Amino acid sequence: MSVKYDLFESPTPKGEVEKRALHARIVSGRTIRMDRICTEISAFTSFSSADIKGLLQAFSDQIVSHLKYGDEIELEGLGHFSATLYCPKTTSEAAIQANDIHFKTVKFRCSKKIKKALRPMKFERLPKEDRMLSLPDKQRKENILHFLKTQPVITSSYCMAINQCSRYLALKDIQDLLKEQRLEKLGFGKNIMYRLA
Repeated sequence: MSVKYDLFESPTPKGEVEKRALHARIVSGRTIRMDRICTEISAFTSFSSADIKGLLQAFSDQIVSHLKYGDEIELEGLGHFSATLYCPKTTSEAAIQANDIHFKTVKFRCSKKIKKALRPMKFERLPKEDRMLSLPDKQRKENILHFLKTQPVITSSYCMAINQCSRYLALKDIQDLLKEQRLEKLGFGKNIMYRLA
């Protein structure tokens, strides 16, 4: 089975007018959630889906617990997790105090084993009729609002699907609609949804 891809123009620095280079990107409308992974694992093991989900949650909690204390996590066969920090830009060490330092993000470095397993991937260009047509900003936002006239909530993944756009554009449209107070946010973390304001 081949992975579908398409070609996209790379962003260019401000002020440059030369033709943008192209880069390949996997085109997928699916986001696989924990429930599905747990169900799939339970199908070929003796563990129930609920057991696997509980174990993965405990696993996630332990990773957070160790990262909070500055530890790095090395999971053989999976990868390496480490926390990164944010601090104000300055050349003076004296200008930065402990309360100026904040958590930034978690970096994940994939294991060599997973990279090796993924190298033989086969690729196929997305058929021309299925390629993402770049809709104007206004049209994409109208499509989101129109969807919400018949449905109570929408997710960023649904925004991607109805507008055939990247996650970056879907999130940009959502942020614009939130600023315009036409949408409101529900939930938190990976369970964020949006509804009409």
